[in-house]
Amino acid sequence: MPTQVVEDYLDQIYLMQQNGQRVIGARLAERMHTAVPTVTETLRRMVREDLVELDPHKEVSLTAKGKEAAETLIRRHALSERLLTDILGLSWVEAHAEAHKFEHIISPKVEARLMALLGNPNTCPHGNPIPGLAAAEPPRGHALSQVEHPGNYAIVRVSEDAENDVGLMAYIEQHNLKPGTTLRWIEREPFEGPVVVEVTGERYTLGAQVAEAIFVADGAYPLDNEVKVSLT
Repeated sequence: MPTQVVEDYLDQIYLMQQNGQRVIGARLAERMHTAVPTVTETLRRMVREDLVELDPHKEVSLTAKGKEAAETLIRRHALSERLLTDILGLSWVEAHAEAHKFEHIISPKVEARLMALLGNPNTCPHGNPIPGLAAAEPPRGHALSQVEHPGNYAIVRVSEDAENDVGLMAYIEQHNLKPGTTLRWIEREPFEGPVVVEVTGERYTLGAQVAEAIFVADGAYPLDNEVKVSLT
């Protein structure tokens, strides 16, 4: 059974791989807010436990066992966030902090009950696919920072990386830049400047960090946001 520290590493390695990022010790140290020697020692332990592999260039990848453990952890985190936001009414920021505590202690029995209670949602509150639950991969969209033409776009998800920045996540939620919302892309300021959008009649100028965290698709997109609660 992985320790909570090892589970946190599994979580970060999985998300980095999902985003197409190269996983090396130095980058993990930045994300884990710890020293490189500490990361190196933890990775050695994870290699011994057959959770990760290191290639000759010290790049880290999950083994089949490690991937299964990471997906279980992320699934339980997502279900906890769904419970806390959709039923208990917590904000994204509050739910993320609390779900991080829950994800390490949820048993398979409780996980199954949560899935039944929430109606087997396909995505977390941020629109990202829940591993093992989505019958089909929901659209991943493309970053708002990559949009070049004016028009209406549906927000499909917010990058999991944004969860690591509490201020950024709070800003996105407060400005209703959430999955299921349709925004109008108006223009980009010159010289790779910020993006100007309109949401529910309000105009916002979004910097690069915000625009890179929000993923959109053309036109309307019916999100799996309605939780059908069953207490039977």
